[in-house]
Amino acid sequence: MDSEWQEVDIIGDFEPKPKRLDVWRQMAADNVPRREQGACLCSPPKPINRRYRGGGKKIAFVTHELFAGGAERHTVTLAIELARRGFKVRVCNTGGEWSPFVADLLRAGVEYSRVLHTADCCAVIWWSDALGDAELLPNVRSIYVVHSSGDPTYEAVRRNRHRIDYCAAVSGPAGYMAAQALGDSDRTVVIWNGVNPDPFDYSAPRAPSNSFVVGYLGRYAPEKNLAEAVAALRHLPDFVRLRLYGWGQAVHDLREMAIELCVQDRVDVGGAVSDIARAYSEFDAFLLPSVFEGFPVVLSEVALAGVPVITTPNGDLPTVFGGGRGVIVQPNAFSIAAGIMRLVDSPLRRWEMAEAAQAYAHKFLTDQYMGRCYAALINEVTS
Repeated sequence: MDSEWQEVDIIGDFEPKPKRLDVWRQMAADNVPRREQGACLCSPPKPINRRYRGGGKKIAFVTHELFAGGAERHTVTLAIELARRGFKVRVCNTGGEWSPFVADLLRAGVEYSRVLHTADCCAVIWWSDALGDAELLPNVRSIYVVHSSGDPTYEAVRRNRHRIDYCAAVSGPAGYMAAQALGDSDRTVVIWNGVNPDPFDYSAPRAPSNSFVVGYLGRYAPEKNLAEAVAALRHLPDFVRLRLYGWGQAVHDLREMAIELCVQDRVDVGGAVSDIARAYSEFDAFLLPSVFEGFPVVLSEVALAGVPVITTPNGDLPTVFGGGRGVIVQPNAFSIAAGIMRLVDSPLRRWEMAEAAQAYAHKFLTDQYMGRCYAALINEVTS
């Protein structure tokens, strides 16, 4: 087992998960070398040593949805960064629904279309929800962005392996899964999600308060495991509050659960927010208690904003937030409560973790670093 994995301090006992959803520990148990099978087990991905500029090459991004989730923010950030690097980028939102990012894309010189239009492009970057459209363009050079190591993604990659030139995975376990599905580790690379650091570097400091606010921003979905976060409040002092921003049908269940556990006065359940940097400035700590994850964009944002992170050992999160850069917990109420108390008890530890994670994020989790990696990969595919 990799020595860096062993150094990660995880609060709570390990709870086994279904096959392929726990690929990280499967790899560790199999003693898979960190660079084998396209996986990046315990070290950050390195930019491919080739050209990082576009030179006017026209590429298309294809997705079925472009709303406000992490995968969608990843799509928009990457499109804008590649346009800045000299690629001619077109985003095809084949789902046809309204997107809040259209103005940002057009302002950056990115074309936007609600139909599949890639005939004049030298390469297509597909997101998981749109891979079925690949059957319409069998001769186009294609890169498939792999966000998950779950069974549906595995089957999608395996079914379309002859149409995919490269898989760009957002985490080591996702890369390992993609290499297995493709049957070719040489066509799999790991590129972490990056974000523009500018909006988060200058977040307003949180106003003094007698409460300790643990925050969350994202989808209200079962895999985010927010019910355990609400349950954790029963094991925490009354001054610890949970503040949630997001969207999804599970919002009603969370409110009802808070009432059942008699913690409704300590749980703020809100909707989606437009100024996410301001939302992060309200938090003393950020909690992502997911049962499984790829590489969530929100944690790149939070790290750049200087907010200490509590998260679970999924994907490459132990790599990023282990080693004193965050708190790693198991996805249950007792472990989550213990992780929160570790930060409550030590303001100095909070500051040191946030500073270390912020420095790491500026090095490996920015849009420029991600853009270099994708630019090199596109030039590799189209050369």
